[in-house]
Amino acid sequence: MGAQINQQSAAAGQTVQSSYTTTDLCIKFKRTARTFLRWQSEKWPNPFPKPISASKGADNVYSAKAVDAWEAAGGLNAQVATSNE
Repeated sequence: MGAQINQQSAAAGQTVQSSYTTTDLCIKFKRTARTFLRWQSEKWPNPFPKPISASKGADNVYSAKAVDAWEAAGGLNAQVATSNE
């Protein structure tokens, strides 16, 4: 029954997933775990979100809301608004 509720919620356009693990992100973006660490660098205009739970030897956990917002904003290629004033 629980799977049916999740499928219905997803079909209704609601986000069911509240977090991603490093493994989830590796699959989603087709990148290695090390890549996400590099993407968190402040040298980027829109750095990748930091994990909400980090641990050595296990998957980090990232907020799905933060990762999805980062992706929607254009990821690393996001345009940074600048003021000409």
